[in-house]
Amino acid sequence: MKKKSTKHARTKAKVSNTDAGDQATNEGNLSIEGEVGKLTAIVGSKVATDGKLQERLATYEKIIGSAEKQFEAIGEALNVIREDELYKGPFTSFEEYCRSKWDYADKHAYRLIDSFKAMKILRSAQIPESLLPKNEYHVRTLLRLSDEGDWEKDWKKVLKAAKDDASKIKGSLVESTLSKDKERETPKKTKSGVLEKVLGWIKRDIDKLTDLDEAKKLIEKIQKEIESLKK
Repeated sequence: MKKKSTKHARTKAKVSNTDAGDQATNEGNLSIEGEVGKLTAIVGSKVATDGKLQERLATYEKIIGSAEKQFEAIGEALNVIREDELYKGPFTSFEEYCRSKWDYADKHAYRLIDSFKAMKILRSAQIPESLLPKNEYHVRTLLRLSDEGDWEKDWKKVLKAAKDDASKIKGSLVESTLSKDKERETPKKTKSGVLEKVLGWIKRDIDKLTDLDEAKKLIEKIQKEIESLKK
């Protein structure tokens, strides 16, 4: 009877160990399944996100492809693609994307973006639609001859020159109005100003001249400044 009891105990212990092993295996499987589930969720989320980004990219590319001469719409689409980095994946940079996809030089792509930004600023200033720049040339002239912070102010100068008459807003008027302002803002060299500068150099450096080479350098410097008056 005693031997039977011992054998029964061993069998029971073996079953118990087997159950414990099965339980550990099941817990391990659950743990693995949990991690796989997390990974699947992450991958699924990324795929879904990438899918949405691709959908957005396709939407804006459709605008660029169909807008033709609508520079404002193209600039807005390019701006979103750049800021949200929708080009990433096939391309490492926005510039590479523009060159490969649209055959746009870097300068042209950024000019279109700035054109969109300029139009946005002018619209926010509540300038009537009829008095806004009519074409890309008008905006490009504004960008070339005006600083970003002055776009609104300088366009209003154009409108003043046109007497708020939309029919008078021509490329030549935009160019001449903004060019005159730029010329006024650029200080011109005068003979008196150059002479003062030259005399200042002489007074400052005359005592420092110890050899002929130094004297020649000062003379060359003075000659260059005088020559600049003739330009």
